Amino acid sequence: MLDVPRPPSRTPGPPLVRGVRSLGEREVCPRLLQCRASHAPRRRHPQPRRRGRLMLARWEPGAAGDQRGCRGGRAIADLPGDQGMSGRFDRQSFLGADSEELLAGLRVAIVGYGGGGSHFGQQLAHIGVGEILVFDDDIVEETNLNRLVGGVSADVAAITPKVTVADRVISGVNPAARVRQFGCKWSEAAEELAGAHVVLGAVDSFAERLNLERFCRRFLLPYIDIGMDVIQRSEGYEIVGQVILSSPEHQCLRCMGLINDAVLEKEERARQYGDAGSKPQVIWPNGVLASTAVGLLIQLITPWQPLPAAAVHLEYNGNTSTLQPAPRLAYMLEHGHGCSHYPRDEVGDALFGAPLF
Repeated sequence: MLDVPRPPSRTPGPPLVRGVRSLGEREVCPRLLQCRASHAPRRRHPQPRRRGRLMLARWEPGAAGDQRGCRGGRAIADLPGDQGMSGRFDRQSFLGADSEELLAGLRVAIVGYGGGGSHFGQQLAHIGVGEILVFDDDIVEETNLNRLVGGVSADVAAITPKVTVADRVISGVNPAARVRQFGCKWSEAAEELAGAHVVLGAVDSFAERLNLERFCRRFLLPYIDIGMDVIQRSEGYEIVGQVILSSPEHQCLRCMGLINDAVLEKEERARQYGDAGSKPQVIWPNGVLASTAVGLLIQLITPWQPLPAAAVHLEYNGNTSTLQPAPRLAYMLEHGHGCSHYPRDEVGDALFGAPLF
């Protein structure tokens, strides 16, 4: 299991920060983040990297009025990057006057490009997301073709990487989108992942979900997770799944009950004894879950929803084709129970205060 190191604890005071790749690169901070300067003292790092800093305050969806897109306080509409596709997105203009520019300036990471992840890629291309990072170290196999959007039989013979399928699908739908392929585990390109604005996860194991969420909390990134399973009951098979939005300083996967020590231990035992096996998968639940997750992303980024939720847990029943709010999170929200697993002084970039360059 990957152990994402925690940054050193620090006393409350200045807002937390997240590293970005360079000051010269266009950065878009979703409106849900308030941007303000930090007055934290700088300390020298033994090996300073060339990286800029985006100063973030408390993670609050819908905060700062109608400025869901900004870079260092600049509205996204003032930024360059018009995709030159006027008219293409007319039918989604209800999302907000600047929604096309907001989405064009957005950088979304997809971790896992199998069943659910391939739906992410296709839909992000259709809605006009400007930059999409795809992380997957796998190739297309015969057993993927029942659910991999854009995967074809020729990919099996050609031993095509899944990230190549992602590039083909996304670029085919939206040639203006920048697709960045990472044919490796996300942990091997962690600095690139930290530069995303939002992370969409479609990973296979609970341990990987936990590590990915931990990483996103460290770098103050909203994380949207989807997953499904087919469970054999005495009366037949049941399709279940979830869509979860995990936001910094709000309820996490452990809070919501998706992950606990017993689940992780059971999964680890199965892995050690070779009993994990290949889980049943079909395309339509992945489509439902991925579409719902993209809807949550849109609510976070565009002015369409004045007060988007900061924490969401929807439970999917594929047998009845329903998605319903999970009672546990509803109870926590109603009674004001926050997250106790990621204290505020244990999140943020471990290189906090390092030189800009």
